Amino acid sequence: MKRDWAVAQREKRSICVVRDRHRRPRTSTTATFGRAAGDSTIRRVAHVVSACLRRSSDVTARIDGGSLIAFAPGLNVEQALRIGQLMAERVRDLRIHHPRSAVSAPMSA
Repeated sequence: MKRDWAVAQREKRSICVVRDRHRRPRTSTTATFGRAAGDSTIRRVAHVVSACLRRSSDVTARIDGGSLIAFAPGLNVEQALRIGQLMAERVRDLRIHHPRSAVSAPMSA
């Protein structure tokens, strides 16, 4: 990642960064269903998010315990928006139910 950042700076290229919204602790899957369920959920979401990124320089990582972040260097704004929309659609397609979500019962991104 350090190398990608240096190349982007040198070549004046962009790096697309996609991060999920920070969840409220009382509504998180882990707080509701336990650690094993929370870990399983984040793995499922990470799998579909990673599948949206095609190039070897694209990276998805788990941060802050239950958040995901994706880096895709060299994309323009339109490409970044399409990838973000695709990621959100694929997460919705998982239809992971969360009865205490303040946003929607099926998990969204």
